[in-house]
Amino acid sequence: LLSNGGMIRRHPMAVTLAINGALKYFKHDNPSPIDFFFSLDWLGSSGWLEGANVNGISLITSVTTPPEILDRFEDYYHFVGMTGCKTDGELGAGLTGTDSAMHLAWRMGAKRIVLVGQDFACRYGLYHWDEPLSPEIAADRKFYVAPDIGGGVTMTDYQLDRNMGLVRAAAMWCREDGVEVVNATEGGILDWNRKTLASVYEELEAEHG
Repeated sequence: LLSNGGMIRRHPMAVTLAINGALKYFKHDNPSPIDFFFSLDWLGSSGWLEGANVNGISLITSVTTPPEILDRFEDYYHFVGMTGCKTDGELGAGLTGTDSAMHLAWRMGAKRIVLVGQDFACRYGLYHWDEPLSPEIAADRKFYVAPDIGGGVTMTDYQLDRNMGLVRAAAMWCREDGVEVVNATEGGILDWNRKTLASVYEELEAEHG
């Protein structure tokens, strides 16, 4: 996100969706390039929204999300559950918001899903783009060094590695159903159909103008 978040923009043939703390990256953008904020775990959303600009952004969240979060947004949409996926209102639960957001995109008929800021690693000593890897976080995790898709090595842990595997599996299922998943993240450990974000927009312009 730090590397190419500034390139993200709205496009009439694309929908931009932010998860977790990514929305705060765009707090000075007016209008924001983000269409939707996807809140899988509303318990963490108050921190993720702190200082964020939500003007013109709609919320997608659980039916259990409390009013103090819903009231921040002009519009919001609910999914009704996270297990079974037996109805149109349910989403798959893959232990990470990225996995469920990909399922949402698939159910909405997306032809291409582009991942940005999904490094699943602690690059530059950061746990999130705006959160340094603290001793408190490190004390609860088992970290190791892994090859970085951008070159060299990076630090990750087994939980991030697990989440990466879930997203990679979701990408495989999307591919089998004819939906392209692109990883436009510049580094990290998710080695999947890599493209630059600039080339993704170029393809979009060539296809739709």
